[in-house]
Amino acid sequence: MSELDFYRQQSVFTDPGEFAALWDTINPTIDEMAAAITPLLFHYRGDGDYAENGIAPERVEEINLRYAADMLSCVQRMEPITPGAPRDANKRMVGCCRDWALLFVSLARHHRFAARNRVGFAGYFAEGWWIDHTIAEIWDDVAGRWRLVDPELRGPWTLSGGQEVNPVDISREIFLPGLDAWRRSRAGEFDAEKFVVAPDLMVPDLRGWPYLRHNVVQDIAALNRSEMLLWDVWGIDQIEGREPTTEELAVLDEAANASTQAEWQALYATDGFRVPATVMSFHPAEPGRMDFVELRTL
Repeated sequence: MSELDFYRQQSVFTDPGEFAALWDTINPTIDEMAAAITPLLFHYRGDGDYAENGIAPERVEEINLRYAADMLSCVQRMEPITPGAPRDANKRMVGCCRDWALLFVSLARHHRFAARNRVGFAGYFAEGWWIDHTIAEIWDDVAGRWRLVDPELRGPWTLSGGQEVNPVDISREIFLPGLDAWRRSRAGEFDAEKFVVAPDLMVPDLRGWPYLRHNVVQDIAALNRSEMLLWDVWGIDQIEGREPTTEELAVLDEAANASTQAEWQALYATDGFRVPATVMSFHPAEPGRMDFVELRTL
């Protein structure tokens, strides 16, 4: 199977199930596919106060929906989905960046685009910081290249210096996939301490080298069509409270230097990177809560 054919196939996570017919109603251009996804979600941390937006506190559990069909079912129950139409905040699913990317990839794959999640860091949210972020990557047949798409962004987005961010063609200077972030930080191009979940979140595992490691593992999984929740932990990432050892650094350096589908698949075949049948999942809204989740299979 060619690389592009591999990424045209749905995964157990991106399969829209009974909502495939909904995807048929959306014009299959990159711009219109992104516009169809943007209104469906409410960011659990970034979109404001739950009460002020008419969202019951218990709905935070929606952030643990991991399969596209379940996510679309959640949105549909609140209000029938009209692709691209605005929705009140309380009619959106509570989610995060991974969910916008996942639904876009589901839609793109349905229309036979090669598409995949990329787990990494955005340089366009907080000046001087690289913020944990997941966006989509889609093959542009006309341009003959992979394009980074951030379907979470609503309307124009401008950096502090005045540079405009194009949500359907994100510059690779302002978004670094996990593999690139690790490799370039190890080369001394970036300060590892600037890679964080949030600048004010002073949890050692959620910043610097430990979190760079986390996103290498997550990015390798996404490149193998395992689009995990960002708080899932497995393999070489199951190391809390410390930076990687010399041996672990060598493994991570090898992973970050991989650049072909064959190399990513070879890495994913190892215990350090392969997603197991059951994963540890830490609840982002309930510190200290950890669940063991059995994953579905195709």
